[in-house]
Amino acid sequence: MFCLFIFLISISSAFSQAPQIRFSHLTTENGLTDGTVKAITQDKYGYIWLATQYGLCRYNGYEVKKFFHNRNDSGSIAGNFSWSLLTDHSGNVWIGNERWLSLFNYAGNSFTNFPTPFNASVVKMKEGENGRLWLATSAGLMSFEKTTGKFNHYRDHPDTSLRNNISGRINDFSLDSVKGLLYLATQKGLHVFNYRTQQLNSPGNNKAVRGHADINTSVITAVTKDNDGFIWMGCGFTNSVIVKYNPATGQTKDYHDFTETQRDWKENRALSMFTDISGNVWVGGFTSSLSVYMPAVDRFHHYVHDPLLKTSIAGTSINHIYQDARGNIWIGSEGYGSDRFDPAPPTFTTFQPTSESHSLLHDWGRAAMEDSRGNLWFGTSKGISVYDTLTGHYKNHYNSEKNPSLLSFNTIRSFAEDHKGHVWIGTGNWLNRYDPQTGKFTIYNQSDSLHSSFVWALLATRDGSLYAGGTGGLQKFDYGTQKFISPTDNPDINKMFGTNVRNIFEDSAGDLWIGMYNGGLIHFSPNDNTAIHYLHNENDSTSLSSNFVTSVAEDKKSILWISTRDGLNRFDRKSQKFSVYATSHGLSSNKTSALRVDQSNRLWVATGNGISMLDTSRKNFLNFDITDGLPTNELNDQTAATTISGKFIYPTYRGFFVFDPRLVQGRKFAAQRLYITDFRVFNDPIATKVNFEQVKSISLKYDQDFFTIQLTALDNFSNPGKVYYAYRLDPFNKEWIYTQDRNISYTNLRGGDYQFFYKASHDPANWNVETNMLQIHIDTVFYKTAWFIGVIALV
Repeated sequence: MFCLFIFLISISSAFSQAPQIRFSHLTTENGLTDGTVKAITQDKYGYIWLATQYGLCRYNGYEVKKFFHNRNDSGSIAGNFSWSLLTDHSGNVWIGNERWLSLFNYAGNSFTNFPTPFNASVVKMKEGENGRLWLATSAGLMSFEKTTGKFNHYRDHPDTSLRNNISGRINDFSLDSVKGLLYLATQKGLHVFNYRTQQLNSPGNNKAVRGHADINTSVITAVTKDNDGFIWMGCGFTNSVIVKYNPATGQTKDYHDFTETQRDWKENRALSMFTDISGNVWVGGFTSSLSVYMPAVDRFHHYVHDPLLKTSIAGTSINHIYQDARGNIWIGSEGYGSDRFDPAPPTFTTFQPTSESHSLLHDWGRAAMEDSRGNLWFGTSKGISVYDTLTGHYKNHYNSEKNPSLLSFNTIRSFAEDHKGHVWIGTGNWLNRYDPQTGKFTIYNQSDSLHSSFVWALLATRDGSLYAGGTGGLQKFDYGTQKFISPTDNPDINKMFGTNVRNIFEDSAGDLWIGMYNGGLIHFSPNDNTAIHYLHNENDSTSLSSNFVTSVAEDKKSILWISTRDGLNRFDRKSQKFSVYATSHGLSSNKTSALRVDQSNRLWVATGNGISMLDTSRKNFLNFDITDGLPTNELNDQTAATTISGKFIYPTYRGFFVFDPRLVQGRKFAAQRLYITDFRVFNDPIATKVNFEQVKSISLKYDQDFFTIQLTALDNFSNPGKVYYAYRLDPFNKEWIYTQDRNISYTNLRGGDYQFFYKASHDPANWNVETNMLQIHIDTVFYKTAWFIGVIALV
């Protein structure tokens, strides 16, 4: 609930900007029986059910179980085209098909099928009082009594109004269980049915909206009631409009976003509507994908498919919107399967090129910085993108045919803002300075005594100095002469800097640490005019692990950290020795780069396989990758940046990501719904009287001593690959066994009683979670008993 509340606040206070959403996709490639998903629900165990136009699917986060009609099996589902799904208050799953209503029986994985009156297709379902099901069908409004299996319809009702207005196709409906009302979206306008009094009313009877053609006579394609009691509806099959209706006053308001925002939306209409648990109103369009109402600006924001973004919504026609118990929102689309997203603000906000005319110039991120005015500077392989955090707009700077000499080069490598507010930009071909007052760039090259044509690193120190490093070594800028000079008058130290400076870091004492490309690490003290050179020594395990130094950082205990292409180094200044962290310690990759230290003194390390966080004990790593929201697993050798508010910016080969480390407090997820979902003996599933999720004990014959148990942790559809399992078969296993493999096999077990203990966690360092147990009995034959074996041994 907490994360959903944050999302509501974020929409209400974002003004012109909507929250970033990262969509994940479930398609036929992942096991769906068909790409057209008509409805979605979650059952009492946590499985996600998806109704398609060819087969019914049940998804557990890992794989899809498929259900088809079988004419030779009366217990199979009645039809393959499913329109609607409902999990009732008892946890039963109901399926609305063409001409049938079906109930799933968990124990036998079978269905009970009820033929609908008039061969009606069940389009939508709601559960009302006393467990009664209300059905919106192609033959009008119906109800279904679960206790008797009987349908009730209104085609023969004596009330002419009921007979004429709710006996035709019902496209959608919304339930107000407090007032006992059904808001019916029909082919002839919106109708309000009181199922307690059996009376029908129309908003058109209210003087405030009389003559409003959309509500009175137009096709109502979708409807939802929000948390404030307003009724939202899609009006019109063509020239559609979204209408917000206040039942208390009869007032309406039209929203034309759905036909006017884009040129190809003229034939757009609302296919689905949904109000989430936080009160956000979502609309699925025919051509506009997914939209959310933003009350702060009284308009809709549209999330549309972008072919350049794999994490954008896949479908353009949205049939259904559903929210599961964890708050994830699932989208059923026409032809593109299902999209899912977590409405909570993402841990990692990504910046990538989109199809919009003004977006990030290129996805190869090279450098990043926040200036003193709060703008984010992104350096790419094709120029500079400056992002205004207030408006959400980019301003791009690059060499083009119209302006071929704006920059010295488009490939950006480094940024720094000096004490005068000038932004310096290092490129693959000389250096640039940007004056925010004039908006102009000045180019620095060999004529300004700059030795490095390739400027890898820039640093503006606390005393107002500016250093540049690259292929020509390390230099310092002389503000008086506007020339670059050597950092020291000591020729031996200047020679030490060589020709391959990759990064420059200033520690708390004002000393500089210079990382070299295949040249080790240099500690330079400008105040003392001294320098020490550290190099890797194959014969010394306490030396620097690699001469390719990619980043340097100092933590809050003044401990120095150095990332290299072969591990993370911790430097002890007293002993002048290095100790190395590698994948054997939990680091996600030995190829390490950009380092940042957060306010809690945790160390963040960019790697070739995501980003790793080393906790304050310096014993445990927590790793994040593309499944956690990173744009890619491969982070490059470029440096990261820290914003004024304490956020970190990291460049990658697929754009940039920004996050607030204070909001990352470890993985709090613990799999609360953990089940044994399969039990196989010699690879054949065993038969049980109840479904596996409810099995507490299993008895096996003496020769069934090879079996496999499958575990499934539900509720973590966002990242099932990050679920860890632990198990122990007592008394066979003396200790817990930890794994990410869900399938656990045992063989050649003696007869007797066993207890199989199992649990799951999203944090391999935290097993303070609920433990489950399955009782297993294996029959014993006399020649496998301990006493018989003992007798034979004596003989």
